Amino acid sequence: MTAAYPVVVERGPGAYGAYAPGVPGTFVTARTPGEVRRLVGEAIATSLRLFVNMGDDPPAPQPEVARALARATDPGAGLPTDPRIRVVAVESGPEDAPPNAPLVEPPTASTERKPRAETFAVVFEQVPENWCAYVPDLPGCVSTGDTLVTTRRNIHEGLSTHVQSLVDDGAPLPSPRTSSRRALELHHEESPADLEDPDMRVVAERVTVQVFPPRPEARVLDAIRRDASARRSAFEKTCATWIPLLPGESWAGAYAATMFRVDDLWYGSVTDLPLCNAIGATHGELQQNLRTAIAERLLETRLADGQIPLPRRTIELAIAHHNLHSAELGDDEFPDPDVMFEMVSVEVTAPSIACAS
Repeated sequence: MTAAYPVVVERGPGAYGAYAPGVPGTFVTARTPGEVRRLVGEAIATSLRLFVNMGDDPPAPQPEVARALARATDPGAGLPTDPRIRVVAVESGPEDAPPNAPLVEPPTASTERKPRAETFAVVFEQVPENWCAYVPDLPGCVSTGDTLVTTRRNIHEGLSTHVQSLVDDGAPLPSPRTSSRRALELHHEESPADLEDPDMRVVAERVTVQVFPPRPEARVLDAIRRDASARRSAFEKTCATWIPLLPGESWAGAYAATMFRVDDLWYGSVTDLPLCNAIGATHGELQQNLRTAIAERLLETRLADGQIPLPRRTIELAIAHHNLHSAELGDDEFPDPDVMFEMVSVEVTAPSIACAS
């Protein structure tokens, strides 16, 4: 069954990039808007078909995300917009996967993959506003809920997905496993105050999930994700303007940075330089650390390519980019009052780099 999926389309120099938020492995590039919409529709269909063949629920369209994406790039909403980005709807479904798609046929009656039961101890803890749950044997497998019943359901779904991912990746499951009694003992050893708090309730239960043998569809989907990520990185690189920086030459400029504070630390990132991040105890320290991070990234790029990427985004375009990314993550608050944007100045000199003050 086909459905309308929101697709983000970005215009680059001589090409267009497009992807469907929430649907893995769908980033594609093409020279025309019509071609990029056709390709992204096929990418969506291929991803959905793989989910169906695995027996999993495919990613569904998210109308609320589509509305937020449109609002994040709508000048009528009074928000900064990036003229290179727009959101469109693309009709696609599992049955639209192209004949040359890297699909795996679903198992037949003779080859059906039978699930097996796997049981883990889960600790449920009542906190002031809700419940939380975690699996001691699987670090990172956690969930929350408004009630104990809701949390049980959520952790069951999370545990099933977590274990199936390990199996699909060929990773061994933990053995032997912590018992419910031991899980509760370990929790109280780490948080002895819970025993003295009359309002605190902690329980441990055994949760059983059904796990299928390694699914080849998962491997194919993972390969599609990696290919899409590589295409996105290549597209981002082509969108930048590059200049050579010969030994002894200098260049000075400023990059738009996103900054926010969490508790006692400041965090920052540079939109035009992927993975260029910094942390600081104060706003001023973050600014200086970002200058250093930008300079180091430019030096690394110059050593690899002999050139550096010039800044692409102004403050307004950085805000639009942040709003779009926030909408993809389901954050519907624009503008975000906890986030600030600044231009961070740097000066680079090959082969050495010095930060601007």
